[in-house]
Amino acid sequence: VGLANWLDPAQRHPDGSWPTEYLDSVYTSSRFTDAWESFRYLNGKGIEPFFNVSGRIHPGLGYPEDPFRLKDFDGYAEMCATLLDWARNKENLKFKLFAPFNETNLGYPEGPKIEGEAILLATKAIIKRLDNHGLTDIRLIAIDDADVFRRRELDFVLSDTTYVDRIAVFGNHIYGGYDTEDLGLWDQRESENTRVINRIKSGPFRNSAVWLTEYGDLDQTGQIENEFAWRIAHRLMKWLNDGYTGAIVWDAFDNFHEHDTAWTIYGLLKTDTVNWKYTPKK
Repeated sequence: VGLANWLDPAQRHPDGSWPTEYLDSVYTSSRFTDAWESFRYLNGKGIEPFFNVSGRIHPGLGYPEDPFRLKDFDGYAEMCATLLDWARNKENLKFKLFAPFNETNLGYPEGPKIEGEAILLATKAIIKRLDNHGLTDIRLIAIDDADVFRRRELDFVLSDTTYVDRIAVFGNHIYGGYDTEDLGLWDQRESENTRVINRIKSGPFRNSAVWLTEYGDLDQTGQIENEFAWRIAHRLMKWLNDGYTGAIVWDAFDNFHEHDTAWTIYGLLKTDTVNWKYTPKK
């Protein structure tokens, strides 16, 4: 989901739920029916994608003085749970994984800003709301930051083992920087990545996988195709060497990013911008 504001908190009942008629109107809109059909197509090919929520939140879920820093954990979690509930029970889609947050270290416009112990509280709120909707088999992709796992936030997530069986993956994003460009020292020192992975694997969450849930490059010139390919392949090999066990390249196509209203040209495949026109969905 490209924006995390698809439900209006003002529409909620006093118990925190949203009216059935309101949910029907949202999840049968063209924005969502297109998504359901894309997901269904992949299911038909034997693929089970995971759901990921990213982008700006509704200001009603944030602080009055900082509307894009998440305050209402339960409201956000309930919104996410209605999405997955509809996908499974109305659209009959097949999935097992859910990434509820995106780059919370950056915040707006990539996702809600979440810092410190709040990441633990927000994660537990997600699990509680999923359970309330009977989605007890859904497992999470946790953290999903644009950083080599933030130590403080990671420590909070690792500190509570009551939900250890609900974290399938710890995810992280990389588009450059850190020590990924240093070819000569791959085998001579323990990287920050390896230290963090060892921390995860040496404790109760040892059975959780560690993935690059986004990797690539942010070149916007379109003039260095060979260099671009080298960079992203190099980063992937470096991080697999450090101990990551899975990776997802961002992005498949050059595309318009609705969350920050910017056109990006770092996809693996080039989009025909002459005959393409962006039309916001209703």
